[in-house]
Amino acid sequence: MALEGTLKDFPLPDIIQLLSLSRKTGAVEIMGSDGFGSGRLYFHQGKVVSAALEDMAPLDAAYSFFTFPGGNFRFYENELPASDAQPITISNEFLIMEGIRRADEWQKLRDRVPSLDMVLGLVADPVAGNRDINLKPDEWRVLTMINGRDSVRQIARRTSFGDFKTARIIYHLLSAGLIEPLGIPPAPAPPPVAPPAPVSVPPAQQVVAPRPAPVADQVIRRIAPAPVPAPPPARPPQGPALYARLEGIVVGELGNTGRLMLSDTYRRLRLQPGADLTATVAGTVCDQFERDTGMLIGSGRARNLANALRRAAAEFFSG
Repeated sequence: MALEGTLKDFPLPDIIQLLSLSRKTGAVEIMGSDGFGSGRLYFHQGKVVSAALEDMAPLDAAYSFFTFPGGNFRFYENELPASDAQPITISNEFLIMEGIRRADEWQKLRDRVPSLDMVLGLVADPVAGNRDINLKPDEWRVLTMINGRDSVRQIARRTSFGDFKTARIIYHLLSAGLIEPLGIPPAPAPPPVAPPAPVSVPPAQQVVAPRPAPVADQVIRRIAPAPVPAPPPARPPQGPALYARLEGIVVGELGNTGRLMLSDTYRRLRLQPGADLTATVAGTVCDQFERDTGMLIGSGRARNLANALRRAAAEFFSG
């Protein structure tokens, strides 16, 4: 099952639901944007059974994927977790609900922790205001790592708490007035690219074309071919328009799951989504889509949906 895309188009809850419906076994590689790392979410017959992200425990890793601001994913069929990996025993539904809750909380944390690259320092007089300092062991551990040099991301790696838990602790320490942000270091500038060195040609290798005689110029002008008319403008590709029409139908019926299934159908036929198709190939796509979705939504509903695609494709090519 060649399932891949972006988390912006296919959020993680939709991916989990699709693999659950199709009872797939394998791993989804999730490559986060903005330096959020890369990991895997493992499935067995549609059930999330493990996850791997840096040094986190599997369940913490699975929750962390929900906080990724974006990125790409790809499904690898029949790939299994390490034999000694701690299993995830909660249901997919609970995992999704808790993951969405953490994603919402992450948005609130970004008010004070806008970037994982932010560097923090200790406040000079943290007891000003006569407030008692009562910290939990994990908070003390993070506090001891605030040194004015390490970023939130680096502290998360050193503690193995993960980005979400570390950001939540730092949020509390900022709110308690124990630490302060020191800024976000600028990204290193790319190295300058040296211009290519000029190529010098020795005088002996320089060749000067002789200027044709005036008579030769006249002969050349007489026998020169007539100008070739410019070719007609190329017809714009029709594949994206057809794909958008088919995608609109399946999304209206199945939501993002339909979008994933249509993309997967194209790839199973070794076609890129949006590729130009003939009417015959478009019919093959509709037939394959009906077979692929039959086990998910039932043969009758899949047939009706595929017939809607066939009608749309026929109208597209007849117009």
